[in-house]
Amino acid sequence: MTLLRAELISQIAFVVLLVVLGELNVFAGNAPFSPNTEFVLECVVIVLTLVTIPIAIKLFDLNTTRNLRRMNYDEALASYHLWSIVRLFSLTAPCIMGVLFYYFTFNVSFILCACISMLAVILFCIPSRHKIEDYLERQGEEHDL
Repeated sequence: MTLLRAELISQIAFVVLLVVLGELNVFAGNAPFSPNTEFVLECVVIVLTLVTIPIAIKLFDLNTTRNLRRMNYDEALASYHLWSIVRLFSLTAPCIMGVLFYYFTFNVSFILCACISMLAVILFCIPSRHKIEDYLERQGEEHDL
């Protein structure tokens, strides 16, 4: 659980670092994107945000629900950790892209997608020992039935 929290904090810190670097004008504002290119980037980030959030949550649920039933406690914990990392990285990808493209184009749609993605990270990826143990116990009880 401590490792999950460290991974979550590192992802959030990385996004905050990107924002700080963007505010310090490290990224080139007004990048030479044509309006068509900017529109395509905006569509890609919006679709990525809208598709990634439900898929990441459902993929985590499917893989941890079905696979944990046939594993012992240590294997289930390792699998839970692996799928938590996959969920975390897939949810932060649109956030990172949104922040970067915002500072390249100053288009507000990008930062909105980044905020939505970061909200999903905060809502779904914060681990707690109680949630993990209850989840693993529930899976073990279903396995025993």
